[in-house]
Amino acid sequence: MKRRHDEYHHGALRAELVSRGLEELRKTGADQISLRSLANDAGVSKTAPYRHFPSKEAFLGALAEEGFRMLCEVLEAAGSGTKSAVGVLGPMGRAYMQFAVEHPELYRLMFSPIVETIPDDQIHWARRALGLLAESVVISRSGQGAGLEPGSQRHTDAIAATWGFLHGLVLLRLDDLFPDRIGFPGWDRLAETAERFGSGVDG
Repeated sequence: MKRRHDEYHHGALRAELVSRGLEELRKTGADQISLRSLANDAGVSKTAPYRHFPSKEAFLGALAEEGFRMLCEVLEAAGSGTKSAVGVLGPMGRAYMQFAVEHPELYRLMFSPIVETIPDDQIHWARRALGLLAESVVISRSGQGAGLEPGSQRHTDAIAATWGFLHGLVLLRLDDLFPDRIGFPGWDRLAETAERFGSGVDG
């Protein structure tokens, strides 16, 4: 039996819609998601979702931010499971790759222009994901005997190089862009080499 809107306590409908939206995203992709359809599945009126999300773009932005929350959990778990803090970027790179492979449509949404629609006060997890990478780059560089000053140009360049390397690998894999005739790359092993980018950028 469908639940009426008044049976949802404050915030529960929003969480329910995000959960259903992530599942729909996995099955059909962002273009096919319909707030009205999700409202019907949740047993609420077609206008109820708009009390939480003023537009479909805002809803997709919420899905992307939830994706960054999930990514942060994965990266933090990978980092905490590393015996040496200096070598944290390798396991985090592998975890990053695995996350993208397990959630391809969500990953694409997270790195699409929709992120620019997320209000500043609701983009905590996207910032946290970048912060985790930035912290790991500093640790990695210090372990090589040459520290990076947070906020310096070299620090910024190292972050860009590390994230760019991982993101490029992910897209090559997800979109099946690497030519078969050359061979099959060891994607996870390559992702672990992100350590080199965090520790080897000078300027």
